[in-house]
Amino acid sequence: MEITKKWLDTHKWMIRSSANGISYNGFKWPAIGIWIECPDWNETSKCGGGFHGEMAEYNGFGMQYYRAELVEYEGKAIPINTGDGNDKVKVRHARVVAIGGDIPDEAFIRCGYQIAHDGDTISPKSGERWIVLSGHVTVTNQSGGDCWFSGSATGTVTNQSGGDCWFSDSATGTVTNQSGGDCWFSGSATG
Repeated sequence: MEITKKWLDTHKWMIRSSANGISYNGFKWPAIGIWIECPDWNETSKCGGGFHGEMAEYNGFGMQYYRAELVEYEGKAIPINTGDGNDKVKVRHARVVAIGGDIPDEAFIRCGYQIAHDGDTISPKSGERWIVLSGHVTVTNQSGGDCWFSGSATGTVTNQSGGDCWFSDSATGTVTNQSGGDCWFSGSATG
């Protein structure tokens, strides 16, 4: 299935992440395209009891795992306001329709992310959220915000004074001249 801007305009969807199809509490998502129902669904506006993700209106949660996923859902999305800016939604019926680089940039942009591509140099500031899914990106003079490297992406982080850089999956990073902020490596990421 090709995901286009028109598809995004005509379907109910959210973005989320998993560890290669495994999410919170060890829940295993089926293969791409297979619909599932949340086994412990409830309509309360709090965490638990649904498949969680971000959409344009509720998008402060972030990527908790290394594989980005575009998820189509049926029915309603229940907003969850956590009170700390980590807003998200939960849904009852869903299916993964695209992962990683197959997700169009437009989906991330609508959910409040900025996308960096091969050869870009970025300087994340407070409140900014960046995603790098492939290629090499240089992060310089980061003073806040978040930068998330995944898949086969590589990054050079220099002169970081604030914010967070996350390297996960098989991403590779080099960090120099760090005076503040954090760089995290998880999964098979190396640095």
